[in-house]
Amino acid sequence: MRILHVSDVYAPSLGGIERQVADLADQQRIHGHEVVVLTSTRGGDQPGLLRSASAAWRPRQVLQDVEPDVVHCHSSVVSPLAWSLARASAATGLPTLLTMHSLVPARGPQPLGLRATARVLGERALWTAVSGVAATGLRRAVGRPVQVLHNGIDPSAWHVSDVGSRPAVTVVSVMRLAARKRPMALLDTLAEVDRQIAGAVPWRAVVAGAGPQQAAVARAARRRGLQQLVSLPGRLDRQAVMDLLGAADLYVAPALLESFGIAALEARCAGVPVVAVRGTGVGEFVRHDVDGLLVDDDQEMADAVARLILDRAGLRAMAEASANAPVEQSWPRAVERCAQLYELAAWQTARTLWPTGVH
Repeated sequence: MRILHVSDVYAPSLGGIERQVADLADQQRIHGHEVVVLTSTRGGDQPGLLRSASAAWRPRQVLQDVEPDVVHCHSSVVSPLAWSLARASAATGLPTLLTMHSLVPARGPQPLGLRATARVLGERALWTAVSGVAATGLRRAVGRPVQVLHNGIDPSAWHVSDVGSRPAVTVVSVMRLAARKRPMALLDTLAEVDRQIAGAVPWRAVVAGAGPQQAAVARAARRRGLQQLVSLPGRLDRQAVMDLLGAADLYVAPALLESFGIAALEARCAGVPVVAVRGTGVGEFVRHDVDGLLVDDDQEMADAVARLILDRAGLRAMAEASANAPVEQSWPRAVERCAQLYELAAWQTARTLWPTGVH
């Protein structure tokens, strides 16, 4: 099968969509498919990658050049390239799949483009989202059925951490340092944790990542007097993230608008208990009070982190449960699910072109 993935954002830009699209393309190639990725992000070239700033304005030409069997468009709340290719693909009768990688707000200007795209597409495309919570918001925005297509991960690649055995408890978080991920709120949480711990046990925190708030986060850590407690190593490559999680005791995910939470899933695969906000995508692979804790607000998050730092036995029990529980969001399942949804998209496209009773 010749698959065209379309994503407005891609490497060298950093983020969950960029990484998932690249990894999915690689996994599908391993399974024998021919895969092309189209993006408007500028950067280096590589086999099977098309970079075009004007592709959104000439989508039919792109489809003629690539000749895909299926078009898989990856969307955030605003994705003009993905939406343009989806409209053109569906109009030409190609099986078309759209995957939402973000949480769609109930109100505001962001859902308007999605609604307009849904009106144009009608039933000629299949809508999917990376988690159940993301599917709920997308279904509300587009007024169409939405299937769940989880992100994928290789659980065996993550080193299992020896949680709770080191002299100092290490709390980690890996994120893009941008307002949506709430790194400033995380600093406030860590300051409150330090107040509650009050020197009872040694602990430290590592907040890894880069982004538009990187300098502001460093300044805020100094203002809060956290520079000796919180390390800010900046962006880490995948191996460095593996090493970090392999030495971690607890992972914290402070985002309120987390559609999936791939970094939190990596921590879970490494046997690191996760503290995250209830009602986000993280709740689909973290079981409350089994392999992590789900909280309702920042105060509860601080209380939960402090509780686990002080309770080494409880921390180790959660780590054991996390390391031993199978992960459903694996690459074999993700690739198989894609194939199923491509077939469903093809059937849905054929049904709109040749209604029942017309041959």
